[in-house]
Amino acid sequence: MRRQDGLVSFDLKLAEEPAHFELKQGHWTNDTCAICQWEFSASGAQDRTTGYSNGREWLCSECYEKFVAPQNKPEA
Repeated sequence: MRRQDGLVSFDLKLAEEPAHFELKQGHWTNDTCAICQWEFSASGAQDRTTGYSNGREWLCSECYEKFVAPQNKPEA
């Protein structure tokens, strides 16, 4: 978490600058995919703890691959 304004980043390297960033461990407990409402969990199998975020909303890997990733692939 950036100390100046409370914004959150998932880049753990930022915690190496304690004057500017604070590592908050164990604060996130669960959330759901913005498309299919599949529930993430902070503990458990890796497929329940991994997803994609824009910093506000989460997408499960399946929805990301289905709806977002194809748009990022160059056309042949």
